[in-house]
Amino acid sequence: MNVIALLKDDHRTVSALFLCFEQLGPRASPTKRRIVDQVIRELAMNAAIKEQILYPAVRRWLPAWENHVLDSLEKHQVLMWTLSELALLDVGATMFDAQVNVLMERVRAHIGQEEDGLFPAMEHAVPGRDLVALAQAIEWAKTAPLARTRLWRGPLPRRAGALATA
Repeated sequence: MNVIALLKDDHRTVSALFLCFEQLGPRASPTKRRIVDQVIRELAMNAAIKEQILYPAVRRWLPAWENHVLDSLEKHQVLMWTLSELALLDVGATMFDAQVNVLMERVRAHIGQEEDGLFPAMEHAVPGRDLVALAQAIEWAKTAPLARTRLWRGPLPRRAGALATA
């Protein structure tokens, strides 16, 4: 598997969690909390691997995409702030669903930008063996003990269990 297929799988995982959340009614608080906690874990991991592995590779092979990388890094800052807010926000809070909806909208737009722009550019510019090597690096990073923390920017404030390892 190459890095593009791996990241598209990650995107599908998050998209499926979003669909599950959208199908829940107002009384499904425990299920909403579980889904949002999983979204927090998935998106925090995704941001980490992109910042540490993918974006340095993009800068190397696709220097014309530098502005996209900088934009994505800035979006990750906003994403991590939102995730930290959701980790602490009670599922019964008035703004809980609204905040999740805004998160879903932003993440879906970001996924579209990557899958419609960045990934095809990478397929064209990055040698196949390097796409596979990047996937292997990401697979390893996902299983490494430090991958479960956010040491590169400090830990998120958390509600009990929100970022616990699965």
